[in-house]
Amino acid sequence: MVAVALYEQEVSLFLTDLVRNEWPLITSYGCDPEDYLEASNLLTEYKEKLRELVSFFPLIEAERAFQESMDQKVMKALIYN
Repeated sequence: MVAVALYEQEVSLFLTDLVRNEWPLITSYGCDPEDYLEASNLLTEYKEKLRELVSFFPLIEAERAFQESMDQKVMKALIYN
């Protein structure tokens, strides 16, 4: 997750879930609106190549999705219900 924002008030955040799950948290001071447009354009331009990176697995095949990820047979496993 990348948090892009400035806050006027203090924010309380319980970080235990991030630590236990080893979720990375990156902060950013900000960006220009053009950055979002550039990112969107890149996603659109390379959408076919990006689709090749994602493998979809039904929930019932979650174990296979994890195993194929661990075996590096798939780049990004997406599990759906």
